[in-house]
Amino acid sequence: MRLNYSRFAVASPINPRCLFAGNFSKPCFLLLAICWLLAAQGLHAQTTWDGSASTDWFNTDNWSAGVPDAADDVTIPNVTLPNVAPVIMGGTAALAKSVWVQPSATLTINATGSLTINGSRTFGSFTAGFYNQGTVSNTGNLILGSTASVGTYGIFNEATFNNNLGGGIQIDRSTDTGLYNQAGSFTNSATISIGTLAAIGKDGLFNNAIITNNSPGLIQINRSFSAGISNLFSATFTNSASIVIGSVASVGTWGLLNQATFTNNSGGEISIDRSNTIGLHNGFGTFTNSAKITIGAVVNVGWYGIFNAATFNN
Repeated sequence: MRLNYSRFAVASPINPRCLFAGNFSKPCFLLLAICWLLAAQGLHAQTTWDGSASTDWFNTDNWSAGVPDAADDVTIPNVTLPNVAPVIMGGTAALAKSVWVQPSATLTINATGSLTINGSRTFGSFTAGFYNQGTVSNTGNLILGSTASVGTYGIFNEATFNNNLGGGIQIDRSTDTGLYNQAGSFTNSATISIGTLAAIGKDGLFNNAIITNNSPGLIQINRSFSAGISNLFSATFTNSASIVIGSVASVGTWGLLNQATFTNNSGGEISIDRSNTIGLHNGFGTFTNSAKITIGAVVNVGWYGIFNAATFNN
């Protein structure tokens, strides 16, 4: 939503001196009130998808307050026919301050399309740049935190998130976790880069549900201060592709912390460098390896390469 405030930067046509001198008339007060109101709205700009015209993200008729820009909190609810769900078409570059995909709603980013988010919104006890409770399908580029903070979590997922072949996700400048998979499933068949440009908080990737990294997927994590990957509680993490942790910057205490179920299938490859204490810590869960794990080949990983306190099957 774009608001043009430039018209209010000139003197009032009713009283040309009212903005610059002490002669404040009623029209001047009205003008200032309008100014303050619009400025306040700008601080909380938001627009909601209705899909009444088409699937095109850039069709202004599909939005409650116009096509989103970098200052807008975007809400995508579940819409029913004849209304349709949004698509960011190939060759287009969408912007938002934050995005919320609500339950049963969908968002699609096509190949060569992109969505850039440099902000966050408050959702109860946390803030996030991208909050998914529906279904997201990305074959383009999803860029979070390239220039500004995206809040507590870059991506907070509670439903279905697919990063398809050819897609790319880049997350920087979160304060707690780059990618938090709280519920549902997150499937990657492309590239996820976390902490490439700037610090991303405690964990690069925190999984409390189901994550699948399929060939030829690549997950790269740097610049966390607790763990590159935390796979905890009742989570399941299945890797059949590449995971590279700490290749250029420290990832904190653990490279990979597993306290649930982690499987490195045939064809998978995990590389860990630059942890402070432990490269791979298998705490209370089961870690099964049928492929390749390389720890500390480039830079020291701390006290232990592997610290096992549970079940480790190689």
